[in-house]
Amino acid sequence: MKIIWKNFCSICVIPGRIQRFLRVYDTVSIFGEFKHRTCTANDTNNVIIIVNPDILVSSTCVSEAYGCMRKAILKERISSGNFNTASAILGTLSHEYFQDCLKHNDFSSSYMDLTLKQIMKKNIPKLYFANLKESKVIKELSERKTIYHNFAECYIGQVPKFDLGKIESIRGDEHSLVCISKTLDVEERIWSPAFGLKGVLDASIEVKVLENRTLKKYIMPLEIKTAWKEDHAHNLQTILYCVMMNDHYKVDVGSGLLYYVKSSNDQKAGKLKRIHVSVQELREILKTRNEIVWYISNRQRHILPPMIKDSYVCGKCNIRSTCFLYNKAFEKGTSEESGVAELFDNAVAHLEENHVEFFRKWEELIKLEEENMNQIRPQIWNTSSSNSDPTQSLYNMHLDLNSIIEFPGSTGLCQLNCKFFQIDSKGRSLLDTQFCINDFVVVSSEQGHYALSTGFVTEITPDYICLTLDKKPRGGPKHATDFDIESCHSFLGLQDRSKKEEIIKNPLGFDLATTSYRIDRDELTSSIKLVRQNLVSLLMDDSTRRLRQLIIDLDAPRYSRTFSTLTNYNDLKKDLNEDQINAFELALKAEDYALILGMPGTGKTFTIAQIIKALLRRGESVLLASYTHSAVDNVLSKLNGHSKEILRIGDKSKVHRDNWPYIIDNNKFESLDEFTEFIESRRVVATTCLGMNK
Repeated sequence: MKIIWKNFCSICVIPGRIQRFLRVYDTVSIFGEFKHRTCTANDTNNVIIIVNPDILVSSTCVSEAYGCMRKAILKERISSGNFNTASAILGTLSHEYFQDCLKHNDFSSSYMDLTLKQIMKKNIPKLYFANLKESKVIKELSERKTIYHNFAECYIGQVPKFDLGKIESIRGDEHSLVCISKTLDVEERIWSPAFGLKGVLDASIEVKVLENRTLKKYIMPLEIKTAWKEDHAHNLQTILYCVMMNDHYKVDVGSGLLYYVKSSNDQKAGKLKRIHVSVQELREILKTRNEIVWYISNRQRHILPPMIKDSYVCGKCNIRSTCFLYNKAFEKGTSEESGVAELFDNAVAHLEENHVEFFRKWEELIKLEEENMNQIRPQIWNTSSSNSDPTQSLYNMHLDLNSIIEFPGSTGLCQLNCKFFQIDSKGRSLLDTQFCINDFVVVSSEQGHYALSTGFVTEITPDYICLTLDKKPRGGPKHATDFDIESCHSFLGLQDRSKKEEIIKNPLGFDLATTSYRIDRDELTSSIKLVRQNLVSLLMDDSTRRLRQLIIDLDAPRYSRTFSTLTNYNDLKKDLNEDQINAFELALKAEDYALILGMPGTGKTFTIAQIIKALLRRGESVLLASYTHSAVDNVLSKLNGHSKEILRIGDKSKVHRDNWPYIIDNNKFESLDEFTEFIESRRVVATTCLGMNK
């Protein structure tokens, strides 16, 4: 296999166990020291091979593959939909609590009490949908407060504490004496096309370590685990985060910290471990990553790793039904061959052949769409300003520092609106590009730090583009004044970078950040996961049995034989013509669905509004959904007199201004009871089709 290395042609001999994950025309990245034109990738040297690095695999997927690769790949493809469970919410809030204190370097009792109140208030909607009581969550987080405070006493500072700062080091029996001296970032998203990995780090930190009586400074990932059980997969995940930080920060990240919040009773600060990276172990982990890519990119499309066929393991698996569905649909699996016949039959025995064929057809179409997306995204790191399509990517973009407005997002996370100007546009207008309002985008630095922020377009003019982003782009890592590549990996932390940034003035007089960004259009790949999850749910859930009969079996919809005369609708019908009245009455008689067709301008929106009013009068609740936000807002504009019954779900920047009062404002509610009263009084829930899953 030939590669280009340092501008000359080299040949790398790849052993057979790696070759089985290679196909003709696959791209291969090879890392190592080459003294000759020919090298051999084996266990006796430091050569590492990455197959198809343009396919970014999450570090979570790679680490979980050691338990069951089939499960890890299916979770990578399909949205789990388990984010609103009580345990998931408690884990998320625990993470957020610790990260906020770490971010502000303040673990004082007063600050932690204030942070706890803010977290509770911001996450009231999550508590409601997870059916969690405020008292239970406050009790849980109050226990964490003590643990986090003890953690800070032991490990936060500028010099390691001899009596407290010693931690277990996973490399033989040695221990490390450490302290966390600076927080570089929290929830740092890293795309690493060099290693074909992606992930979000709980925290990126600066750590001082006492080694051989010398105090050394390193950067490390800090991975936080709120569960009791320690797992080797957590070690592997930490190692992968080290590799990703290595690529992102351009320094050797040889170890990371793994923090278990809950541990044995004698460890009142939780348990902190130092995980070292060895080339041999990393090579084995990346072999697993290469194997995952082989399955993901296989041109036969639906090849998966074999099932484990263990009743104990499969019985505990939370996606076993999905696993069995793929086995039956694409591997022609049967209960006898599954090795777990009872579990298999309970999951998929109800599916007829036409159901399975329906699943195969739509999964094939989804896979084709996904492959198209995967071909587009690598252009973000494979093209530069000199060879890219200027209509698809914007270069030399600078953030207007005075335009940033933070607000709570629809998912409960903080988002921000901001404005970017293009410097040296050479007379080109931004309107000449193919960027449109609501396009999904990725913001990266032109220095090669990808996906610093993601979001969507809210406004575009000849001179600037406005975006709603998930976090403020910070331009990638910046060296501190004492940085030294050999002995001192010192970077600016969050506290340093929160100070006033250097600015430049553009011709219009705006204060712009000096960092030059690129903005790329990007398909929302998470929507593909959501579509898959909905497809699986249609086939697997008992609650969707009637939907299967209607959508797959093509059963005729049912209607009441007579139109109800118990409620008077004459006032709602008086402004409808004959065809609209027929549609109105058909919808009210429908027991399954009513399909109403009409050319543009025939009054569909008005008729829908009248139908909603009639359903409300009948005491029913209504889900109003459409493909676009504008279509939803048009219907809401005609629901006069029902403003106190409307709940609008969606990002505020995408919703018409007149409907902003209907969006949940997390800062509005002081208690869960207050939110419950609000949400249960809303009988019209309006959103887009994808928004229905929020």
